[in-house]
Amino acid sequence: MTDRKKKILYITLAVLVLLAVLFAVDTLAVTNGKKPVFARCFFGADDGGSGKYIGPGYWFDIKGNFMPDPAPGSPEGVTEAEGRILGIPYLRRER
Repeated sequence: MTDRKKKILYITLAVLVLLAVLFAVDTLAVTNGKKPVFARCFFGADDGGSGKYIGPGYWFDIKGNFMPDPAPGSPEGVTEAEGRILGIPYLRRER
């Protein structure tokens, strides 16, 4: 294997590992009732956090209570979430 092919292989592996870490961190955040860290919100609602969060190759449809002063007894954070990776559903969370 030439040096150029090795360099391309290492760069490709590094990018894949980085994407896997971003995906894992965001998935753990959503399953723990928080907003994703690296995915960005598009098509968001006016409640401060619900909407579609899109990351590199994955996205979450999130509904939740993100108001600064929620009503007493109401759940805070992510209440419903659906996660997809490359369009394939892999996560369904309901509180």
